[in-house]
Amino acid sequence: MSLTSAARILARTFPASATTLGEGREAPQTIVLPAIDAAGGEVASTKPPVRIFVGSEAGQYRAERVFVWSIERVRDRSRRYEIHLMKDLAGFDRRGWLTGFTNYRFLIPELAGTSGRAIYNDVDQIYLADPAQLFDTDMGDHGFLSINDRDTSVMLIDCAKMNRIWTPERAKRWRRKRVEAKARAHGGCWGRLDGHWNARDTEYAEGRSKLIHFTTIHTQPWRPFPQQYVYQHNPVGRVWEKLERSADERGFAIFTLDEPSDSYLRACAELPSRGEAIAPESATGVADLIRQNDARTVLIVSVSGAGPSRELLNGSVEYESWDPTTSTDGPSGQRYDLVACFGLELFDDEDIPWLLNDLSKRASRCFYVVTRESLYPVARRGERSRSPGRRRSTEQWWTDRVENASAHHEKLRWIFSERPDDGAPYVIEGGRRTGAPPTVWILTNHKPGHTTQSVGLAQALGFPYEVRPVPFTWLSLITDRLLDNPLADPLGDRSSQLTPPWPDLVIATGWHTVPVARWIRRHSRGRTRLVQLGRKGGNVADHFDAVVTCKHFRLPPHPRRIETAAPLSQVTPERLADAAKRWPDLLDDKPSPRIVALVGGPTHQHSLPPETARDLGDKLRTFAQRSGGSITVVNSRRTGDAATQAIEKALGPNAHVHKWHPDAIENPYLGYLAAADVLVVTGDSESMLAEAAAVGKPMYIYALPRKHRSPIEWLSERITRRAYSRPRKRKKGTVRPQQGLEYVCARLLERGIINPPRDLNAFYEGLYELGLARPFGDDLDTKWVSEGRSGGLHEADRAAREVRRLLGWTSVESTSQTDDDTRKHAATAS
Repeated sequence: MSLTSAARILARTFPASATTLGEGREAPQTIVLPAIDAAGGEVASTKPPVRIFVGSEAGQYRAERVFVWSIERVRDRSRRYEIHLMKDLAGFDRRGWLTGFTNYRFLIPELAGTSGRAIYNDVDQIYLADPAQLFDTDMGDHGFLSINDRDTSVMLIDCAKMNRIWTPERAKRWRRKRVEAKARAHGGCWGRLDGHWNARDTEYAEGRSKLIHFTTIHTQPWRPFPQQYVYQHNPVGRVWEKLERSADERGFAIFTLDEPSDSYLRACAELPSRGEAIAPESATGVADLIRQNDARTVLIVSVSGAGPSRELLNGSVEYESWDPTTSTDGPSGQRYDLVACFGLELFDDEDIPWLLNDLSKRASRCFYVVTRESLYPVARRGERSRSPGRRRSTEQWWTDRVENASAHHEKLRWIFSERPDDGAPYVIEGGRRTGAPPTVWILTNHKPGHTTQSVGLAQALGFPYEVRPVPFTWLSLITDRLLDNPLADPLGDRSSQLTPPWPDLVIATGWHTVPVARWIRRHSRGRTRLVQLGRKGGNVADHFDAVVTCKHFRLPPHPRRIETAAPLSQVTPERLADAAKRWPDLLDDKPSPRIVALVGGPTHQHSLPPETARDLGDKLRTFAQRSGGSITVVNSRRTGDAATQAIEKALGPNAHVHKWHPDAIENPYLGYLAAADVLVVTGDSESMLAEAAAVGKPMYIYALPRKHRSPIEWLSERITRRAYSRPRKRKKGTVRPQQGLEYVCARLLERGIINPPRDLNAFYEGLYELGLARPFGDDLDTKWVSEGRSGGLHEADRAAREVRRLLGWTSVESTSQTDDDTRKHAATAS
């Protein structure tokens, strides 16, 4: 057993949220999906209700919601469904459990009244077919059905038969394997269930599987326990994510203020009697927001009197104050310009997401949430809590939930603030601040290609932007990391371009801009959102509001990570059209198909010696001759004289080589892209490949020889492979939970201590799969050329949609930036 597994078992053996036996719920929370008629009215059903018991635990709110939604989508609406959430049940000996619900399943016969049938599901599952079909399955003389006699994650149970074997005493005191063995000892007790009712991860077959079980814990798309696992891609995670999006679009919720959870009602009953002296919040913050948002109607949510007193507020605004601990009814159904919430931290963590969702719907302009460290349940301060649902919640935990609740309401500004017992408050905000377009800064990088990516994203956003230089010195490599103020540069004042008013958004690429971007956010008091691009700049997603990185970087997935097939570029149809007009005669005298080869040069991974350059020239000449076309080579600053001369000699006198020169006034690079019929690109430069892919013309990739890995690269590669390895359990054959060296290596990647080496072969394969490129070596496919231009790859547009959503702009309704402005900014950046 690994140290990681042992730590998880110890956490279950000595839980911080409840004692091992006594505390918890006496019965599951029941959610009813009633039988309804064609008009949507509730009716009685002649069929027995479908009873489903779900094993769940704290932290699984998203999984619970999507599980219930999956049933709602496929169920027989003429039938009643009863879904029992088994979570934090009292009386169980939880020592040694690896989940918070390991043995709950064996109590189902007792909970179901020792009669009739019941389905058991783990919470990490979704239905793709009506569970009534499973419920009505012929059981023969068996006591329960499952896919094998050691996998009880999905079961159909005969409660009368199994109550004699799975007694409450055994369920609560015995270990899981012992209880399962007791059932196996009774011959004929177990029967086989169709495997389509429990398709585990890669067993999913589209159109045939009836239930997907996301059994590999560290690949679950909803990431329930980021402190325990480093989450990785799930091959069928897209199915779950699509289901959650559909629930969001329909506004589906398990609990609301009109139909709240049992834990919420219990907290409301307990809070007034606790005798906690809660000092009212100052009205200053609310008054400022009223002024900033021109609010005329305000809802103050004040749990146990935690909010500002009504007497402190300006009487010219229409107020409603609501305290759930003293009012049996929810706030009125109207929408308010401003909704301000105080004291929500007094509720269980499991109730916070749906409370925020419900309350944010009532805000039309601004949603404000304030928590105070002094009000957190005692579990927040490292002691035992009275409620199992209360656990330590970080500022980031709150920020994510406030943002998620507000994300579905366009034009809504949200603000979260935590007030510590001492020190400055934590403040962060997002969404749309005003009706005017957001202000955007680009931080320059000493590598021009990095700044190009930032500008490409800014142009795709469509908002006005300013390029702010961040001068680079070698000493700043040290000072930026060690000093709290990265702009305190001993060699000069680097902050002259970075002064208030602070922007709504900062875009930067590369790791040396990271300290500067984070400095800006601190000085803006959480007002500025940060978007970071690049393998090293965006390796730690938690530091930013969004990071844009390529799939072949092999960085751990994260909700804030926007993965692209290629680096962002500034190549757009509009810029290509302008280039064609600017350089109309570049290839007019060349026979078609006009082949343009873009040649890079040596990098830390690749080499371009003269013999390789000569081989490339020979193959390009043959490629053009066999197609009856012409060849033009465009080199780069990295190609070098020796390689360029070798290519020229191999091509012969009929070919043309456009040579890069540092003193050239103009660079017709885009003109060649626009005029070409076919592109051949060396595989050393990701940016060059991305620009060629954006053109949308047939592209062939010539891979350059790879250099030997350095010791550091070799070690990084070994760590990366171990981090993503997925050893399987010997008996079940499923992937075991992340543990041991896999876990340690994965944490090294997640925290940016180790950067995975680029997998350029995966990059090439991705372009091949998208139909944008092919390996160079075969004859030219004339049919591919005759089909003409495809749409090309424009990853900047997709990334821009996600960034606009962060800012509360799902569409660019109006901007003040013209095409001339765009060109001016692009020129400044380059």
